[in-house]
Amino acid sequence: AWEGLKALAAVDLEGARIQLMDLLSNYAGYTGCELILVFDAYRVRDGRGERSDYHNIHVVYTKEGETGDQYIERLTHEIGKNDAVRVVTSDALIQLSALRAGVLRISAREFHEELARVSRAIADAVKNGHSEVRSERGGRAYQFDLSRIESGGETVGAVLLAFAVTDQEYAERSRREFTANVS
Repeated sequence: AWEGLKALAAVDLEGARIQLMDLLSNYAGYTGCELILVFDAYRVRDGRGERSDYHNIHVVYTKEGETGDQYIERLTHEIGKNDAVRVVTSDALIQLSALRAGVLRISAREFHEELARVSRAIADAVKNGHSEVRSERGGRAYQFDLSRIESGGETVGAVLLAFAVTDQEYAERSRREFTANVS
């Protein structure tokens, strides 16, 4: 997806932004996370900075003279201590700032892989009627089940169930270790 977005951005920047927002909107809907997407408008003349919602995600365009990194750093310090926050960046300085603010961080490559897993799970649910994916956040494990709802042979909706499965996974791991030691 990243390479495709880069190629599209070279000819249609707004189209690439919309495609990215659609991907992230699907991700946020599937995982149930609140997502803030920051676009860097540092060099946009007279940029006032804008905040809006796109479906189920928040979109921010920084103001003139403010980098996306500066905005993210300020935001993580404002909300990082009170909320479960995860910053997606490959910038080492922003990762260090996130660490100082007490928030989780993930590289763009790792997030791309996670986004691909979620996109495949959504596609499987649409095609096969059901899909599930496991994800780990902040040392906690979760399972997301997505099922298609049909009526009269047509898809009329979907239901998403999210389960915290950390305790189950810990119990299963302990059982396997015990069995291996006893054997």
